[in-house]
Amino acid sequence: MTQSTIFVLMPFAKKYDDRYKLGIKQPLEDMGLKCERVDEKIFVGDILSQIIDNIKKADLVIADMTGSNPNVLYEVGFAHAIRGETTILITEDVKYIPSDLRGINHIVYGESIVKLKTNLVRAVKRLINK
Repeated sequence: MTQSTIFVLMPFAKKYDDRYKLGIKQPLEDMGLKCERVDEKIFVGDILSQIIDNIKKADLVIADMTGSNPNVLYEVGFAHAIRGETTILITEDVKYIPSDLRGINHIVYGESIVKLKTNLVRAVKRLINK
């Protein structure tokens, strides 16, 4: 059996490190899944090509919409177009999810990494076991 891969889209800012490492990566790896962001990889070429390639290859995509980062919004559009329901949106506040995307599977975690972790694990289990 091949290990499922989760690709994470989010801004590369220090303030997001705890939510990525403790709220996303660690609990998913504890489930036996491979979880990564593009900034953890060594590659040659432009970053957008790497992101697109990783979105295509991933079993699931998780995107943190907090802050309405334009790069993440662009990447989510691409992910949703090719992945559909295997894209999970997460956010501190629903105001960061554009109205057209609010119907997509999403998790609002406030400032709680515990809430993020709990709800994300539940959502990933549901999608992986389909």
